[in-house]
Amino acid sequence: MLSVGFFVHQWNTRLKDLAEVLYIIHIGSNVYTAVLMCMKAAILLEWLHLFCPTGERNTFFWAAWAVLCVNTLFYAAGIFAENLSCIPYQGIWDKTIPARCLDQKVLDVASACINLASDICILVLPQPIIWGLQISLHKKIGVSLIFAMGVFACVAAAFRLAATTVFLRSDDVVYAVSAVALWCLAEMMAVLLVFCVPALPKVIRDTGVATMLAASLRSLTGRGSHSSNRKGSSNISTATLPASASPATKKLYRKLDKDSLALSQFPVKGPEFSDSTERLQDSYSKPTAKSGILRTSQLTHSLVKEDPRDIANELHGRQHPWVGK
Repeated sequence: MLSVGFFVHQWNTRLKDLAEVLYIIHIGSNVYTAVLMCMKAAILLEWLHLFCPTGERNTFFWAAWAVLCVNTLFYAAGIFAENLSCIPYQGIWDKTIPARCLDQKVLDVASACINLASDICILVLPQPIIWGLQISLHKKIGVSLIFAMGVFACVAAAFRLAATTVFLRSDDVVYAVSAVALWCLAEMMAVLLVFCVPALPKVIRDTGVATMLAASLRSLTGRGSHSSNRKGSSNISTATLPASASPATKKLYRKLDKDSLALSQFPVKGPEFSDSTERLQDSYSKPTAKSGILRTSQLTHSLVKEDPRDIANELHGRQHPWVGK
């Protein structure tokens, strides 16, 4: 073989390549432990900020700080144990050097068990607070599901524990450690989702991503043009008044369609439709003292000839604002 990858049996690995494989495993273990320590601390601190904004010393506050301290101490101890498992230090990955080493497999199993327990604690911790909120059942379920992303971390941690037990009993170290490494990567991704997903609805709402996606879908399906055609064909309708109303009263009221006005209903001065305005006025006589209050409405509109290509470019920019001009 020219290189060593995942799920390669140890007897298919050259002896001079074995030290490099074990060194990569050693570095990966340190990175995995450090990432989980920082990410779980960030999750717990974020939840303390969300559920205890005023610094209230309730059950959730003390439980979160307890889990935070235990996790930090545990992962810090794991980093020290990983790097001090062999004396001299190079003996961790170079088995040709005479060295005194601890049983690293036992440390890996213990680490996997405690890691799974901490994932379950973080998963369960916010649920009593969420179900105690004064909101509807539908919202409670939605918020609970958002904060239940830790289920994926627990599943990954459980499979990592199972892979570690197989690794403990196997003499084929290079092959058995591949499954452990993959489940460690899956667990790190799940922990990252636990931290990011609670903020995702606000990000989508504030950035307008949902609106842009809906506009793009409408442009693809052609619904936008159909709806605009329907709106453009609407006409002005006259309101229906009771029969008892006087003829003078009927003349003073006019109902306009709520969607749009068809500009063809109004005359426009000039053949070029350039900067022309029209004012709608009732041609009724001036009110007398007995007429009461007369309310007049004024509608001003202008039509300017535009290039159809400019209009198409403007509509495209509204539907796809992320496309550079």
